[in-house]
Amino acid sequence: MVRDNIRKSVPSAFTLGNLSSGVLACVVSTNAESAATTGAAFLAMAVLFDCLDGLMARKLNATSEFGGELDSLADAVSFGVAPAVMITRIALPEAGPVAVIAGIAFACCAAVRLARFNCESSASSSGHGAFTGLPTTGAAAGIFGMLALYNWLGGVGDAEILARMMPGLLGMLAMLMVSRYRYAHLEPRKLPSHAIVLFGLAAPAIVIGMIWNYGITSAVVAWTYVFSGIGLTVGRKVQARYLLRTG
Repeated sequence: MVRDNIRKSVPSAFTLGNLSSGVLACVVSTNAESAATTGAAFLAMAVLFDCLDGLMARKLNATSEFGGELDSLADAVSFGVAPAVMITRIALPEAGPVAVIAGIAFACCAAVRLARFNCESSASSSGHGAFTGLPTTGAAAGIFGMLALYNWLGGVGDAEILARMMPGLLGMLAMLMVSRYRYAHLEPRKLPSHAIVLFGLAAPAIVIGMIWNYGITSAVVAWTYVFSGIGLTVGRKVQARYLLRTG
């Protein structure tokens, strides 16, 4: 019994690591520089913990309704509130109240996205071949890409231009989270074989890019996924119309 309880508690421990990382990201983001460096590091840790809790739950056969609800609450903080705080901290001097409004909108849309996912998961027992709307983790990756690019720019010059753009980009991420665009799972077990081959071919280029220019590569990789949902959805509609006409 004790061993079984410990086994079931392991995924939740990782989920709480995710939540703790999100809280720390908020705490350390006292100014633009700390938000773009230490805050971004804690955001990356939250993403890592979020990946590990699901992996551990499957490996240990410890999935549960409690774990799913706890995961959503942790995600709401780490991928909803924390990114909003960090981006608002950076953009506030340049964008003023607009940055605050964008931050609130982002956090609210993240909460809506998570609630919708939970409802759709409960209503369907067939699993999810794709996400409906940008996942909160994907939105957090987009935020991380912005922070990495801002940090690489050094917080001056072009970085100030990026800071002015951040509220608009934050609003875009918020809308994509509650959209009906379809986003692919990035778990290998849920990817088709051709996608796994493409990822394998792209991996060396991403590693080289990170070594060459961490800021630009992080932003390009993250925002490629952010926009992929639009591309996939439009592509499927075009294909469906083509098949309808030729069929």
